[in-house]
Amino acid sequence: MAIIELAHISLKNGLTASDATLKKNLKEVKRVIEEYSELQTLFYTQIDDDRTDMFVIGAWESKDQHQRGFDGSPQQDEILGLIKEQMGIDWMHYMDVEQSRIPLNAPVLAILKTVHNEDVQKLAFDNEFAAGTSTTLGMGGARHGAVSAWNIPKDDNDKEDAAVAVRVHFSGWDSVDEAMGAVTGAVALTKRFRQQPLEVGFFFTERTELD
Repeated sequence: MAIIELAHISLKNGLTASDATLKKNLKEVKRVIEEYSELQTLFYTQIDDDRTDMFVIGAWESKDQHQRGFDGSPQQDEILGLIKEQMGIDWMHYMDVEQSRIPLNAPVLAILKTVHNEDVQKLAFDNEFAAGTSTTLGMGGARHGAVSAWNIPKDDNDKEDAAVAVRVHFSGWDSVDEAMGAVTGAVALTKRFRQQPLEVGFFFTERTELD
């Protein structure tokens, strides 16, 4: 089963996601990555006044194809040289979910990220989350569908990544207003779970059109 690379990006030097040069460079990044992976890479922009935060949702055949193949390759060097002055990666996780299960085409893609102790009982948390959000963040509440996934640990010396487990819930909505109540309600709900997350963050995003 294919997996995704989920990365959070901050733009530099006052750039916004609508910058024409940035879009041109991201289009080339997309071409290079997809030529290597033979799968789809998409960019999303956080919906706020600044428009300086973005996400990458890239499909890969496996974690190893990215981490042991693309990382350090001439192709990666090519795109890093293109964008290094325009953006920085704040965090990146490999998520155990096929890209096709994420509501990628929704007008608003909500991303709810929770960070847990590495020994978290994942199935128990999933069940509690599903029971508490069945009419809101679940398939019945998110108009364009929803799916959750846990991260796949990296096999390098990233001690911070190895010490925690990360869960991401993707849900698709028609508007931020529609998503806001459900997502903030879910955040409040997790604080009452038997296994409370160490950190909770949520983002409302829309597809970044590069043409």
